Amino acid sequence: MNIERLLAISSEPKAGPPRTWPSTVPPELVTLLGERNGFYAFASALHVRALDDVPGRGDGLVTWNAPTRWIDSYEDPALAERWFFGEDVFGDQFCLHRGRVERMEAETGRFSEAASSLDAWAKLVLDELEAETGYEAAREWQAQHGPLAEGFRLVPRKPFVIGGTSDVANLVAKDEVAAMRMRGSFAAQLRNLPDGKKVRIRPAR
Repeated sequence: MNIERLLAISSEPKAGPPRTWPSTVPPELVTLLGERNGFYAFASALHVRALDDVPGRGDGLVTWNAPTRWIDSYEDPALAERWFFGEDVFGDQFCLHRGRVERMEAETGRFSEAASSLDAWAKLVLDELEAETGYEAAREWQAQHGPLAEGFRLVPRKPFVIGGTSDVANLVAKDEVAAMRMRGSFAAQLRNLPDGKKVRIRPAR
């Protein structure tokens, strides 16, 4: 299985085996996290969340999907219908919706289908490493700045959606919750603007 191939090259689990499972967690995630309860892969470019919070940080699957953690900043009820379980190095989210895996662009809140199942998603990640995880940006940034701390993602100073690039000079490490709330507010504003309207943003620091 492709999940097994992905786990074989991923980090050790970020938490011990879950003792209990909330009934709302999709069975696909129960299976995945039962095998490896949270992990990083590809120079920390890919992050899959553990079920429970790592001590000292509210980064577990259940906390991450709580409406007030960051989801409410997007002002879009469609986010509440999904289970966000992982992310690439830029904070674009992978989520489950009706048994299929979708990708949510952090800067716009737009969804696109990624794969028909978690195993198909694992194959996509393995086959399209750079496009799906931002591996090269993660590797190059860490070569200059040192390891990316857990709970942080790389955020462009100038957003991608208005022409920013993934060059190291345009990337800054930012706390994952703060990064998502910042992009959520940006996405909510963009959603209500007509095409061609000029926007003014505060760059990430």
